[in-house]
Formats: sequence, structure tokens, C-alpha cells
Amino acid sequence: MLIASLLLALAADPDDAAFRARIARAPKPVRSLVDRREGCTHFAGEEPYDAERRRYLNRMFAELRCSRLEADAKALRKRYAKDRNAIAVLDATADW
Repeated sequence: MLIASLLLALAADPDDAAFRARIARAPKPVRSLVDRREGCTHFAGEEPYDAERRRYLNRMFAELRCSRLEADAKALRKRYAKDRNAIAVLDATADW
């Protein structure tokens, strides 16, 4: 299990078809968290070059609930503790 999780984490390329298939097999709440992680990471890399853009980015962070990602991931880990695929997906996307 540990080796499989480590290998999955190393191969956590969002564009990798096999990795996307593992995400697709995860429970819906886990898939939703992965989508939020991707969105938060994307918008975190954007520049707030003016007031309008800053408001937009702040709205996106609020809608995606970026400040709650870690707490939500912890709750999902507890809820799906026996689901190896769900835990592996959560592990592999933790640094997104």
C-alpha cells in the first residue's frame, strides 16, 4: 500500500490518463476536492494586476473554499480511510 501510494504520488501528473482514471474511480467528494485543489493552485499562480482582477481572484478563492482545503481533505481521509484508491488520490494531489 505504501509503495503504491508513493508511486502514485510521483506520477501525479494532472494530464496523465492513468492518473485521471484513478481520480475518476474515487468517490465524488474526493473528486470534488481534487477539482478544488486544481482551481486553487491555478488561481494562486495568477497576478492580481489591478483592483478588478484582485476582486475576481478573491471571489474564486472564496467559491473554491481554498482556505478549507486542508480541513476538508482531513475529513475525507477519515471518511474514506478504508478506500485505498481515495486515500492514494488524496495523497497524490496534496501538493497541488
